[in-house]
Amino acid sequence: MEMVDCAERERLIAEVVDTLKQIIQISLRQRTALKSSSYSAYLLDQEFAEAVGEKERRLGALLEHSGSTGARREGKGKSQK
Repeated sequence: MEMVDCAERERLIAEVVDTLKQIIQISLRQRTALKSSSYSAYLLDQEFAEAVGEKERRLGALLEHSGSTGARREGKGKSQK
């Protein structure tokens, strides 16, 4: 099945990507804090958990949208080499 062009799908993908970037930034800040034995490393756990939850919600919205509109990931159903 050919991938359907959809502005909403593209918006949802951008939101997932933005959230993944936030997770990376939080992880880097946490790594820096751990290296310096800063207590803030532990405080960042809550921020990290919230960002992962947000990513899961946004990815779920993308998957739901893709299923409801017939939009599919390119190559789905084809064997991978």
